[in-house]
Amino acid sequence: MSDVKKIRITKASMPTYWYADRIGEIFEVTKEMVNDCFVKVNETTDEHFVSYDDCEPVIEHEGRLYREVQRKANIGDLVKIILVEVAECEKFKVGDVFRITGTDHNGVYSREVPKTDYNTEGYLKRKEYVVLEPIDTATEEPPGPHASADDPKSVLDLVANLARRVTELEKQTEANTNDIAFLDKQRLESELTPLQLAILRADAPTDVKFTLIVEAERLQSEREQAIKEAE
Repeated sequence: MSDVKKIRITKASMPTYWYADRIGEIFEVTKEMVNDCFVKVNETTDEHFVSYDDCEPVIEHEGRLYREVQRKANIGDLVKIILVEVAECEKFKVGDVFRITGTDHNGVYSREVPKTDYNTEGYLKRKEYVVLEPIDTATEEPPGPHASADDPKSVLDLVANLARRVTELEKQTEANTNDIAFLDKQRLESELTPLQLAILRADAPTDVKFTLIVEAERLQSEREQAIKEAE
């Protein structure tokens, strides 16, 4: 495993940050601070700062990049040692990587952990490791501005809202089409005025034409009523 510390940009807290358009890119850490770090952008530029809130630590193992995740390991997972609780009784050290080959209610086990009289089964305590999850940089995309990749609920809400909006638009389109079809069938030849026919044949959205036809009918009725009253 490489000893060089690296981070991956996950977001930009401010749109003016230099890495706002470089989400997903990975950089080598050159200096660590309390709330941020400095990274090497390329061989010719100065160091640039990155907020810890906007990145995640990654490590390289056997040519592949991984993120560190705090959870219980499952069989087949790779784990990295972050603490050796009884160092004098163990033969592994911080930074070692092992693949988990067994789990039970006590913890996890790996055949790759060097055996000792103190630890004959390759047992690892939960606080001694982090799980390494592979990062597929070719397929991972940054989350959109209104939905977080770490918040499944926001993504589901977004999809639900879009589906509901599509359904409403489909119903509205169907209703408008049915209204015009009804007018065309029942009244086109006998009842529509020249003005209404002109509106119906106009190059305009269906809902607009229907509204104008209804309005023309209302105005025609008012005109006829006014004529009757004048008589």
